[in-house]
Amino acid sequence: MKGKILGYDSSSNEGAVRGTDGNRYTFELPEWKGGDTPKADIPVDFVPNEGYALKIYPIKDTESEESKLILSIVSLLLTFFLGFIGTLISRLALAKQPFSKVLVPVCIHAVITVFFFIPVVGWGFYFICTIYFMVKNYQLVTKGTN
Repeated sequence: MKGKILGYDSSSNEGAVRGTDGNRYTFELPEWKGGDTPKADIPVDFVPNEGYALKIYPIKDTESEESKLILSIVSLLLTFFLGFIGTLISRLALAKQPFSKVLVPVCIHAVITVFFFIPVVGWGFYFICTIYFMVKNYQLVTKGTN
């Protein structure tokens, strides 16, 4: 049967799954077959047995993972070609961060852009810092809202 994890309590190693039949099933950690700790809203496939969920496997959403990968690559390109404006777009539009979290990194990246006008040393510094922002933006878009 398919369902979704409702929640998981790490102190008791117990959780609950809501099946597609509308019923709630409890489970213990040894029944979880995913690599990470079970989290709420993860779609799963499980075997129902008298109110318990057995052999619980997470269902991968490959379509969502592919779209995140594409957005992450777009974020890399935006940051590389547009500098601090790319950081602004990546964090606001792609990573969906609130403006309050975006303001400081964008301002720092904008100040670093001034170093681009200093020959050789400034170019190296700007390039290294831009690579840092490219990687950070990629990570933010890949893991979602922060």
